[in-house]
Amino acid sequence: MLNGEPWACCLALRKYSNTLKTSVYAEIANAIINLGVENKFQMLTNPMEIRLKGTKSVIKFANLNTAEDYGKVKSIKWPGGYCRLIWFEEADQFQSKHDVDQVLLSLYRGGDIFETIFTYNTPFSPSHWLNVGWNNEREMLTDADSGEVRKKREKVYFKHVNLYDIPRGIVPEQVYDMAEAMREENLQEWKHVIMRRSG
Repeated sequence: MLNGEPWACCLALRKYSNTLKTSVYAEIANAIINLGVENKFQMLTNPMEIRLKGTKSVIKFANLNTAEDYGKVKSIKWPGGYCRLIWFEEADQFQSKHDVDQVLLSLYRGGDIFETIFTYNTPFSPSHWLNVGWNNEREMLTDADSGEVRKKREKVYFKHVNLYDIPRGIVPEQVYDMAEAMREENLQEWKHVIMRRSG
């Protein structure tokens, strides 16, 4: 995305600041290295940013744990660009949809196209705001082959992944053995932890 739009920026968010560097920052840095394009980026740790050289594109990182954190996010500036992509990693750690919406309303400015990504493990409680939101989007079309789910509204896209969707060889076989043992010993836990279903 950043390669195609020299002014498009990204904000990666987590609830707690002590997890930023070892999670979202490390994930993006590893992806850049694995793609062999690290010479195109400047990876900084203070401030924590990844910049696409020769453009206004930057990936910034922030946490949202306190009211002060929310204020800091709302005041982030994007010189020469705008925040086109907002990524909430471990979105289930955020307390409510209201908290997330307040951030989005402050970031949806300066451009015409915005994308928001939520990545998370399915919360156990069916009443968790993410599960409620998922259930409210039940007028969906499901691809029988891939399991990909698309809302009839084109702008909403869901992808539910469990252990068995991951190609063999990526996850150690020991994990599959543990999953099968869990299925036999505690079916409810297996459904939640392995199949990523709510309680």
